[in-house]
Amino acid sequence: MGPVAFTVEQNPTTVVLVTGSDGRRYELKLALVIQAILETGQTNEKDAGVVGGSARIARTRIPIWTLENYRRLGASDAQVLEAFPALRRVDLDAARAYVALHAAEIEADIVANAVASA
Repeated sequence: MGPVAFTVEQNPTTVVLVTGSDGRRYELKLALVIQAILETGQTNEKDAGVVGGSARIARTRIPIWTLENYRRLGASDAQVLEAFPALRRVDLDAARAYVALHAAEIEADIVANAVASA
């Protein structure tokens, strides 16, 4: 994974992460991520026996790579939340943070799933 640059904008509750050379921007609502961590203890989990060991949203079987793939295909947050009623907006922010910090892992999961589905 390339270097990760952090930029804090005017609004201190929003942090923008810019990852590697692809230049993708991930806008995170920091206050919501912190709230989720305080409420649930964590927002992401990884267990060998659940969803093939891929990182997933805590309390669910929804892999983070799935959410990233929806984002890449152009789905809005509202569309993703409608498709996955168990998710909260903070879960999407936590997933974006995970993707920003573990881009190679998520890319490998997306590719592996595409190959398995072919």
